[in-house]
Formats: sequence, C-alpha cells, structure tokens
Amino acid sequence: MSDSILIGIGGVSNAGKSELAQRLSDYFTDQSVEIFCQDDYVLPKDKLPLINGHIDWENPETVDFKRYRNAIANSMKIKDVVISEGLFGFYDSELNKMMNIKLFMFLDYHQFYRRKKLDLRWGVEPDWYIRHIYDSYIRYSQSYPEDAYPIDASRAIDDKFIRIVVMSEIYSNIENDL
Repeated sequence: MSDSILIGIGGVSNAGKSELAQRLSDYFTDQSVEIFCQDDYVLPKDKLPLINGHIDWENPETVDFKRYRNAIANSMKIKDVVISEGLFGFYDSELNKMMNIKLFMFLDYHQFYRRKKLDLRWGVEPDWYIRHIYDSYIRYSQSYPEDAYPIDASRAIDDKFIRIVVMSEIYSNIENDL
C-alpha cells in the first residue's frame, strides 16, 4: 500500500454516513480522494437473503466484502485518501486492519425511526422492517472497534469536527515517524 489514508465510516442507516464521507472528501482539497459505498458492492438480487419475502439489506451476507476490500486496496495504491462507508463499515476484520481512521455514527431508535420514515428512496417501508433495520444495526454494528471515534449522529457535524478528525490522523502519522 502507498501512504494513503483510509477512513472508515460505519453505523446505523440514516445516520449521515454518506454525507460525512462527502464532507471529509471536500476537506482534502489538495489530495486525490475516492469514496466507496458498501451499497455499491451488494451481491446479485438472486443471492440476497430474504425476511418475510422482503430483501434483507440489513444482513452482512448481502455485501461482497472481498470485492469491496480489493477495490479499496487498489484505490489506495493511487489515491491519497480513500473513504469507506456503509452499514457494515467494521464487519470485515481485514478491512478494519487497513483503516487509519474509524468513525462510528450512532442514533437512538426514536431518532432513527423519525429519519427512516422520511427516507423514501426505496418507497415506504413497513414498520416491522424499520424495526428490523435497527435490530440488525444493534446485532451487527454495535460492537464497533475500540479505536473508532463514536459520533452522535443526532448532533450536527461541523467543520471543527472534520478538522479535528483529519488533524488527529496527521498528528498520529508524525508521531509514528519520530
């Protein structure tokens, strides 16, 4: 791998992972940046698990982690900064080892529910499935790595926070070089 930085962002649906990835990307004005979204690495529909006849997007078996990890590793050879974001941001242990910065975004159920009801990208989701989404988040994502920064996604993420995250990595790299 090159000296590129890999930033991992994980957490519950509708926490703002994609928005945070874009804001971090915008911060690195003098570096080449690429964002990877786990949603772009799901298996073909006929291979996806079902729950009550509904595709179970909230299951890590939906993601082709090998293809996702390889794409990120290849990008790290040519980009200065690579950002990985997704519900299962820290599910793959090999990908975790590659990450320089880990950010875990959390929401309580009521905040999540409110946001999810307003999210109509996939149509209106039944309440049982919305509950399943949150329960899956608890099952698969709550045990985030010890070295991840927990982020309360109910609060606005300002530029000061972005600078602190970026500067902590720069400081860490300088410290490691000494």
